[in-house]
Amino acid sequence: MFFTISCSVLLSGVRLRREASSQCHDKDFLPMWSPVLEAVADTCRMDRFDGSFATLNSYKGTPNPHIDEAWDCVLMANGGMISIDEETLHKVNASNEFSGKLPSDMGGGYMASVEVLRQLHCLNVLRQATYEDYYKDKAEPWEEADTGVLTYVWVKDHPAPSPDFNVQHKCRNIESILDWVEERQIHTKEGHRIERQPGQKELEPPP
Repeated sequence: MFFTISCSVLLSGVRLRREASSQCHDKDFLPMWSPVLEAVADTCRMDRFDGSFATLNSYKGTPNPHIDEAWDCVLMANGGMISIDEETLHKVNASNEFSGKLPSDMGGGYMASVEVLRQLHCLNVLRQATYEDYYKDKAEPWEEADTGVLTYVWVKDHPAPSPDFNVQHKCRNIESILDWVEERQIHTKEGHRIERQPGQKELEPPP
């Protein structure tokens, strides 16, 4: 019940909101540098959320195919992984010594993702757990969307690159971020796994 109430407060402001007249400035509270910031430049504004528990929107309510479709869309269920070059890797303070490098047939560069997509994925998992009976046989925060970039590292005894959550933060239009990711995401064939490239080092414990 606590989670349901908390989730309702967060999600009630996603679509149904009232725009306030005052504008905010990027320099006031933008996170540390991220390549995604180009997608949300000049989109910052102050909004008043509609926090009513009774107000429904596309992302909350009793589970149904329409709600699932809305979540799949914002979570980029078809992927969301991107490739970043070495310069960008250094700008987000990640090391190329351990970061997962992509093979040339996938465009090269380093494997990455945008933090807001992973945060929303975790929130959706909790949402689904609230309706366990509905989702048990199924496969498996917008207004201040985190534009930080997660890099991936090789970890000992792990078959695939692991996300490195040890990132820096300085505490946005989600559609702009999704468009930015979609233009840059990497695609793999069904069943294809990211292979470790020659010379890639691994960490002892996961980050």
